[in-house]
Amino acid sequence: MEKRHIILITTLALICIIGFFRYKTGFIKDLFFTAFLAIVLFLLYKPLKLTTITYSLVCLSLMVHNLGAFSFYAPLFGIPYDNITHILGLFSATLVIANFFSFGLAKSKKFHSKDLLLFLMIFLAGLGVGALIESMEYGGYLLWGRGDGVFQFGSGDYDGLNTTDKLTQIVGGGYFDTMDDLVHNMLGDLCAVALFGVNFFVFKKDFV
Repeated sequence: MEKRHIILITTLALICIIGFFRYKTGFIKDLFFTAFLAIVLFLLYKPLKLTTITYSLVCLSLMVHNLGAFSFYAPLFGIPYDNITHILGLFSATLVIANFFSFGLAKSKKFHSKDLLLFLMIFLAGLGVGALIESMEYGGYLLWGRGDGVFQFGSGDYDGLNTTDKLTQIVGGGYFDTMDDLVHNMLGDLCAVALFGVNFFVFKKDFV
């Protein structure tokens, strides 16, 4: 059995476990989406140039989000849990993008000035994924309203507001949450680009 089979089976098993205990919450939609995405990525494993590391990280980031079904969206070690999920999620997604476009880098793994343009494209593509996630959250809110999970406005969506029934009423807590999410998406994006660059050009290694 290949490692990707083990990753998929483990992910689906965890989805079933979480779903068994939290099927009445808004996270049930997230669990179905996670299963769908994990299966699609499994089927596109070779065309997308996924590796054990990148596929594992994507599945891990999705499951870390889904653990929010157990009320993990309270701050963890002083860090809002939602921030952790966004940083890890975009870190994983950007590594997938970087690995896919690595064919544009020299096989000698020597840095050339033209590589800066490719890394900028990878960075911007990562930001695009983050913006797509925020658009999905907004679309989910329009369909299902308030509640838990990525497709509804609820826990994790107003952590940055501090006091704030007033702020929510005046300008909408969602504005604060969206910008906070995009900033943490960018942090995960930057970390992935930096790690990929160091691993490729300094250590001369691929993500396998």
